[in-house]
Amino acid sequence: MPIDLGKEWTGRLDRVEALAVSEKISAEDRSHLAAFPEVVVLAHLILDPPTTRRPPS
Repeated sequence: MPIDLGKEWTGRLDRVEALAVSEKISAEDRSHLAAFPEVVVLAHLILDPPTTRRPPS
């Protein structure tokens, strides 16, 4: 089943626009966030890694 990219893109932009902080973010940056959410999450993990450690197995 192919993904309807137009619908997916619109849905992502709608979710970004719904955030209160979105009015402080430029339209171009909101578009990047909608287009590349995985990169944003990865950058967040690199710049602010979790501090809790998993117990050894």
